[in-house]
Amino acid sequence: MKEILNFININHKVTEDQKTHLEELGYELVEMSSANKLREELSNLSSDADLEKLAAKCRDVFEKSLCEAVLLPIGSPVFMATLFSGRLPAKTEYFFSHTDREAVEKELPDGSIEKKMVFMHKGFHILDSAAVRFLLLLPQEKT
Repeated sequence: MKEILNFININHKVTEDQKTHLEELGYELVEMSSANKLREELSNLSSDADLEKLAAKCRDVFEKSLCEAVLLPIGSPVFMATLFSGRLPAKTEYFFSHTDREAVEKELPDGSIEKKMVFMHKGFHILDSAAVRFLLLLPQEKT
């Protein structure tokens, strides 16, 4: 089985349906050892955040993981563009998860309403680094 780095745990846990689909595609999920620190930085992006520095940290994690693929959250479009504007591991595939979200409301005993979002896995969009750059209309870096 090929290994895929679980970078999606920055935002939420991988669902059982996502895990099953990855296994069907021949991938074993590998958890990030640096997840907590990066999760905090990515979850609290401010307008003055150093996006390039944070993106470089993420690319470094991708490179050092030696995984064949990375499972990514979508997150901030500006951050994603910054992330993919730098040098990426050439043989790494990038998985973007597609999910439907269903709002579930529950009335509590005190009359207040609790609302939660239920994520339902619909599939993956898989790109290599060249395809990501093409879609973002970024020039290829020479290696």
